[in-house]
Amino acid sequence: RQKKGLSGLDPQEQCHIVLHAEADNLDILKSCLALCVLRQRLVGKFDGGDNFENIRTRDCIADLRYAKANSDVIFPQLLDQLTRQGWRPPLRSMLGRVSARAEWTIAIDYDNTDS
Repeated sequence: RQKKGLSGLDPQEQCHIVLHAEADNLDILKSCLALCVLRQRLVGKFDGGDNFENIRTRDCIADLRYAKANSDVIFPQLLDQLTRQGWRPPLRSMLGRVSARAEWTIAIDYDNTDS
């Protein structure tokens, strides 16, 4: 069951995965696990009817760190269990042709950062 805040937005629909250009199948699997952990945490966090519409990425840094740390711990266990059940990473990319991937450069202005 999906839960929505007062704004009608579902926290699970507002989280997305961005992978590095050389991401392989294990990177894809691990990022999906981290996304599940993050979405579960956000659903619990905003279950009280908070207005999710005004939440930005910068408001969820602790949640992102939590998702990464937990997926770092869980992933080897998940991979072990999948392997025991006979799963093997596909030989071909789970994302399709590498030539079909979008790539862009993120420019950082080091002279004008807020750190």
